[in-house]
Amino acid sequence: MNDTLKHEILLHLEKTTASSDWTISGKTIDSRECQIFRASSLNHHHDIAIKVYRKNSPISDTHHNALEENERIFNQLSNEYRIPQSYGYLKQHQVYMMEWINAPTLQYRLLRFCYHNTKQQNDIARTFKWLKQYHLRYGELPEKPVDIEWYCIHLQSYLEKMDPNKKLQKNKVFSLGLETLKSKAQIFEKLVVPLAKTHGDFTPSNVLIDDKTTTCIDLHDCNSQPITDEISLQLSYLSTGYINMLSRRHMQSPPQEWELLNTALDAYGYSNSQIQREFLLYVFLYQLLRRWLVIFERNESRRTPILDIWSLWHKEIVVEGVSKVLLNLSKTETSTD
Repeated sequence: MNDTLKHEILLHLEKTTASSDWTISGKTIDSRECQIFRASSLNHHHDIAIKVYRKNSPISDTHHNALEENERIFNQLSNEYRIPQSYGYLKQHQVYMMEWINAPTLQYRLLRFCYHNTKQQNDIARTFKWLKQYHLRYGELPEKPVDIEWYCIHLQSYLEKMDPNKKLQKNKVFSLGLETLKSKAQIFEKLVVPLAKTHGDFTPSNVLIDDKTTTCIDLHDCNSQPITDEISLQLSYLSTGYINMLSRRHMQSPPQEWELLNTALDAYGYSNSQIQREFLLYVFLYQLLRRWLVIFERNESRRTPILDIWSLWHKEIVVEGVSKVLLNLSKTETSTD
């Protein structure tokens, strides 16, 4: 951050907060999309995060607009489930400011409490309760028939982009998952599902949890998507990022006995309808395969090989298990609620 930009940010914070003693610390976080700095003031009740996006990043507008649009209506619903307060946007510099949330991520907490199942499950429950409140912030959810072809079409586009040499498609488990996704799509044709304006990047690193509150950051505020897409995205990270969430042992039992699934869906208040639960497994498989492609492509470029090799191995276990569950479904069995 150069001195000119720093001065402009300090002037903006002084005007916004009526505090004139703001200081900006060195770079705190350096991610692919932005650098994050921390601003502090003795006269303001909390610090402020300053997100300086990479040049010409389209996400800066998205994140700021989603926060501005949803902050007031969402935060007035509960003190326990929140999004950060916005402190403005310097569009010409692609810099936006928001409340600094002094809490660890769900990603960190699940690793820290890897031997404390009760604490892990409590954090997961709080995460999906946040999601439910976010989906319902404008009232009851509308419903419409699902576009079931979307999942196979999008996965195919990812395949062509990330696996042009068809190396991954030679993997027996990935091929099993892909064929399952294609062959079982007809089961869910014309299925009516609830839609919501979604977070859009609902991952463990974007969920911050302390003793009292659960806060989510980096909103994209995507329009009218099935709630299953967002639930399953988080589940795809949780199930394959932590070895104790879904293992070979879990795969030997039916999904009704998977603790991760029960904790998440009960906390969200997801439908107990058999067809809706099976559709969620279908979308879960899509998210697992999509995420597998991302990690495969990243591993091919050797950016994080050791971590990715373990993650890819674990994904095979979960994809195989979910695929076998879906392959046992028939159109007759799932045609009624």
